[in-house]
Amino acid sequence: CDHTAGGYMSTMKNAGFWNGAGVSAHFAISLTGEIVQLVNIFDTAWAQGRLGPSVSWPPYPEMKQATGSNNPNAWLISTEHEDKTVTNLVWPEAMYQADLRLKRWCIDEVRRVMGTNLLHFGLDSLAGHHMFDSVNRPYCPGNWWRDAGRQRLYADLTGAPPVGGDDLS
Repeated sequence: CDHTAGGYMSTMKNAGFWNGAGVSAHFAISLTGEIVQLVNIFDTAWAQGRLGPSVSWPPYPEMKQATGSNNPNAWLISTEHEDKTVTNLVWPEAMYQADLRLKRWCIDEVRRVMGTNLLHFGLDSLAGHHMFDSVNRPYCPGNWWRDAGRQRLYADLTGAPPVGGDDLS
């Protein structure tokens, strides 16, 4: 699940911030493409927070039934993206490339360890925080991610042509 951090990489790298806030994420990515792992991908991170009044992530009912848990933290890998408090930031290319490398690594690692294909839901395998709480997190991870970014990520991860054409830069 992709997130916008609402802040700076220096904060995300500070264990005191996470410990004091009662939340966590598996990874943080800076605007310049630095990746920091905060939680093992096979452990639960607490990035999604409370579910909003409605959940719009299409695989949610299936995952809830398959796992017996309605808590998406139990089955999502979360990544916070530095944004220096800019609402609806378009990811710089260095951040995008780092996120793409990280997603590829997670896909390969989960397949190697668990034999599970993280992309088996197609484009809907890529979740954004707003899909779990559209009221309190309507811009997380941003409009760019919802539109061109998500399509581009999926196309780059799978080699599938993006929906609506191929000009997503």
